[in-house]
Amino acid sequence: MTLQGEDAAVDTRRLFEIALAEGVAFIPGTALSPSQQFADAFRLCFASTSPERTREGVARLTRALDLALDEAAA
Repeated sequence: MTLQGEDAAVDTRRLFEIALAEGVAFIPGTALSPSQQFADAFRLCFASTSPERTREGVARLTRALDLALDEAAA
């Protein structure tokens, strides 16, 4: 199962770096575009993870997104 999202306030290439530091990964939108478009989009895949692991991943991604938004606002 995959989930796609968009947030114009965040460059998902930077969010990816922050998320890795938080121990979670996703696919930035630019990785899905030969012309490097969709810097505000991302894709999550959680087909083979347990509900507990999915919840932990979402919590980590939330922390990363909060950090990225704070960084973008500064």
